Amino acid sequence: MESMKQAKEQLQDKELNNNRTMRSISDKIDDFFGWQHNYKQDSLVRGIIHGCYHGLWGVLKYMASNTVGSQREFKRAKDQFQRNGRARE
Repeated sequence: MESMKQAKEQLQDKELNNNRTMRSISDKIDDFFGWQHNYKQDSLVRGIIHGCYHGLWGVLKYMASNTVGSQREFKRAKDQFQRNGRARE
C-alpha cells in the first residue's frame, strides 16, 4: 500500500521526476558505448532514454490532471530529444 501512496504523490508532483534507477541504467549504457567525458551532452542514447522517460511521466501526470507537472515533463523530454549526439554550445 505504501508504494501506491508514493505513486499517487509522484503523479501529483509539480516538479520533474528524477529517478536514480533510470539515471543509473543510462550511465551503464553510456559506459558500454564509451561515452566518458561530456557524456550528458554527447550521448545520443542518454537523450533518447531520458526523453522517453520524461515523456512517459508527462503522459502519466497529464492523465492524473497534473497539467503543470506534465508540461514540465514534456519540456524536459523535448530538451532531451534535441541532444541528438551533438555537444551543446
